[in-house]
Amino acid sequence: MAKYRYVHCEFWDDPDMLDYTPEEKFFYLYLLTNPHTKQCGIYEISIKQMAFETGFNRDTASKLIERFEKEHKKILYNTETRELAVLNWPKYNLQNDGKPVIDCLKKELPKIKDKSFISSVAKHIDKNKVKSLYIKEVNGTYTSGGTSGGKKKKKKKKKKKKKRKVSPIDKLKSFTIQFVYR
Repeated sequence: MAKYRYVHCEFWDDPDMLDYTPEEKFFYLYLLTNPHTKQCGIYEISIKQMAFETGFNRDTASKLIERFEKEHKKILYNTETRELAVLNWPKYNLQNDGKPVIDCLKKELPKIKDKSFISSVAKHIDKNKVKSLYIKEVNGTYTSGGTSGGKKKKKKKKKKKKKRKVSPIDKLKSFTIQFVYR
């Protein structure tokens, strides 16, 4: 969705950040802001890509992934699907639950291969509207690539315009105009 990611100032005040090494801080910031991230907080990325983009070697990148997964419990990584889930992604990136965000999530969530990642991220979501999308995807009750609601809303708006209420002043103007021209 976005070509940029915000980094909140509170990110650096997080108690966990105080315990991270400089290497871990850089790597975690990379996991939140790299070009492969998605609006849903789950994205495909290989260890080779992470190593190349951060400048770490593969072994270091693998150890950092393991550390963030097992020690810090901030991410999940599936080596088979090469998917990475940032567990507290919603804390900083799902503050808005407007239509563009919802539409984007509806497109991204069905593409996730490891469905357990969806429920793991959903546990950290506060907004019910967004959380329900994740839960529906996990339960298999929602698998759409987009919304058709936009077309229906436009039709309703057109109907509303046709049924516009006429004010008493407009009625008087109309009567006056008709009276004058008769």
